Amino acid sequence: MKILFYIAIILTFNVQAEESGCKSIQDNDKKNYCYATETNQKSFCYTIGEQDLKNLCMAQLKNQKSFCYKIFSTETQKICLKSIK
Repeated sequence: MKILFYIAIILTFNVQAEESGCKSIQDNDKKNYCYATETNQKSFCYTIGEQDLKNLCMAQLKNQKSFCYKIFSTETQKICLKSIK
């Protein structure tokens, strides 16, 4: 029982550390991308204004390559396609 308690505490601190890393990002689009990927919540993707980053975010969270093909930047599109399996 104590082991489960310690695991819960460690996981809580880990999540807080990851989220606090997102809080330090100044650019709102990048911050929302960070929150979306760290928390696995698509709602953060919808708040991203830059379309390529929004499509990358949606592709990764929904695990769908169709969003990658909506990306205009060739380099970002390649990264997106490689990240989806």
